[in-house]
Amino acid sequence: MDSSPESFDDLLDPGEKLLWSGQPKQGFLFQISDYYTIPFSLVWMGFAMTPMLALSIGMANAKEKSRYYLTPGILVALLFILPFFLAGIHIVAGRFFLDAAVRRKTFYLLTDRRVIVQKNYFGRQTVSLELTLLPAITLHEWKDNSGDIIFGTPTSMWAVIFKSNWNGKTWSALPGFYLVRDARQVHAKIRAAQAEARRRPLV
Repeated sequence: MDSSPESFDDLLDPGEKLLWSGQPKQGFLFQISDYYTIPFSLVWMGFAMTPMLALSIGMANAKEKSRYYLTPGILVALLFILPFFLAGIHIVAGRFFLDAAVRRKTFYLLTDRRVIVQKNYFGRQTVSLELTLLPAITLHEWKDNSGDIIFGTPTSMWAVIFKSNWNGKTWSALPGFYLVRDARQVHAKIRAAQAEARRRPLV
């Protein structure tokens, strides 16, 4: 069982046994989806920088004519352009920091009864699925033995490779253990726990 800085006692039911816990890979990650996201982000930033540069020149000219940098016209333009500029900064760089921060607060648990995904960023979100009721378990592996263990069937493999959802580096909408190390071993643990749970007599 992987060590974790968090205590999961409050997530477990009485008599429930924790079999494994882990997290997504940590740090800054470059994924396949970035092959199209990065060029798009650079184009976006180029479009955002052009009006910002023109606005800077306008502010410098305004300062030469008076002691004020911000005329009413420049202020209106700044309020319109600034959101696009800030969005460009996030797409180019900010999303990598957000992604790393979210993964640092994401935990995966396998018990003798359930699989649990807990996210402690932007509040606390816990997704719990009973082993005996799990749909298809899809394993997608990468060359470094990490991978995605998806609880359900993606509509296509592209839905796995170009995941889309919640944080910068985009994740699939289906629940699962994403970017987990030694994915094949974790997948085997889940299947074994699932088989054992199905053999257990109903109470």
